[in-house]
Amino acid sequence: MATPTKMTYRFLGDSGLLVSKLALGSWMYPDQTHTVDAWFEMMKIAFAQGVNFFDSAENYALGQADVLMGSAINKGVSEGSWSREDLVVTAKIFSGIKGFR
Repeated sequence: MATPTKMTYRFLGDSGLLVSKLALGSWMYPDQTHTVDAWFEMMKIAFAQGVNFFDSAENYALGQADVLMGSAINKGVSEGSWSREDLVVTAKIFSGIKGFR
């Protein structure tokens, strides 16, 4: 079995934000169903491995990926798994999704 290595980090452009070399994305198909608890567990495992960079977009699963990831982030903050300042979240905005979240 390979020995795990530590996560490496890079600066995100000129932003001053230090992000993990790997990010956890939230792509889902519209017909997929996931729960906040499932998202929280995925994010908790990734965070434990050094991932601090998470990505979403308003059109992933017709907006449900954003909602689930946001709820999982809030759950992690509430339970003390991370603070909001520990995470870097990127979002892509497309046309077509109605309303604000």
